[in-house]
Amino acid sequence: MLRLIHGNNYYISHKHLLEIKKSSKETEYAIIDGDSIQDSAEIFVKDQSYGMFKTSTVTIVKRFFKNPKKISLEKKIIEELSKADLSTIELIFWEDQDLFEKKKKSKAKATNKKPRATSKLDTYLKNNAQIELNEEYSQREIEEWIRGLFIKESIKISTNTLEKFIQRVGYNLAILDSEVEKLILLLKAESRNEITPNDIETITSLYQQDYKIWDLTDAFFDKNKKKALEVLDNLLVTPARDFPMIIGSLLKQIKTIYLVKKYLNDPRRLMSKLRMPPFLYYKAESLAKKIDINTLKLMYKKFIDLDYSIKQGKIDVKLGLDLLIITLS
Repeated sequence: MLRLIHGNNYYISHKHLLEIKKSSKETEYAIIDGDSIQDSAEIFVKDQSYGMFKTSTVTIVKRFFKNPKKISLEKKIIEELSKADLSTIELIFWEDQDLFEKKKKSKAKATNKKPRATSKLDTYLKNNAQIELNEEYSQREIEEWIRGLFIKESIKISTNTLEKFIQRVGYNLAILDSEVEKLILLLKAESRNEITPNDIETITSLYQQDYKIWDLTDAFFDKNKKKALEVLDNLLVTPARDFPMIIGSLLKQIKTIYLVKKYLNDPRRLMSKLRMPPFLYYKAESLAKKIDINTLKLMYKKFIDLDYSIKQGKIDVKLGLDLLIITLS
């Protein structure tokens, strides 16, 4: 079977690929780095033990569409595929992007010519392969995905407990998946089938800081000194340990807001390039509309200067952050 697995949801796309590889112990897998191959023949290996035309083997070509020689290789690959029986081929193209994302199209020119056979591999795959598109999840889709993982193991979780779980862990799919697995192992070990709020508190790890820092950024932009200082008190439990995470996340968020503001007219491209879930993009967009570029640059510089001063021992972590909050707010 000829397959294409693609989409901007990298974690889910890659997870499905791993599940395919684990689905049969009798199947061999040849992994081809498509972004660096020099010759299409590297995909169609016939003389080695893992040839793609054997029923017990599967060839996986990763990131071919990022190959700088893609254009010159596409025609040869299509020629090979056209000569083969696609029902017996075991070939998967895997891409960490949406190959068919809508792009601006120029008006088609009128022509009486018959359509020619395509020389574009993405078009060929669209017409001939089994397609799996993994799009970025919305907040609601993340919740349904988590619930589905538990249902698969016959485990119940209430809506309130699920919300508590996400508030504690955050929205990173890889981290969520790992924490779900911990909860599943716990319940199986104790022969239970429903997750309690206490399970969330005692078993899952607290990964919420990066997400909570958006509350701190919100308070900056709203000039709410009281709220900013309250959020900071919750985040800065152990200054020496917590400050690097806080300053790193703040700088990352300011850069994200800056990029969103600069490219407000092209949200899909920005979400794809930054691997940003839609709900986080719209969060950054709402903040980007509140502030001008020069203020963002000033904020970034102030935090860089504070980071340098704290590392040089010129100012206490808590005092430095408090003073900066009062100044910027």
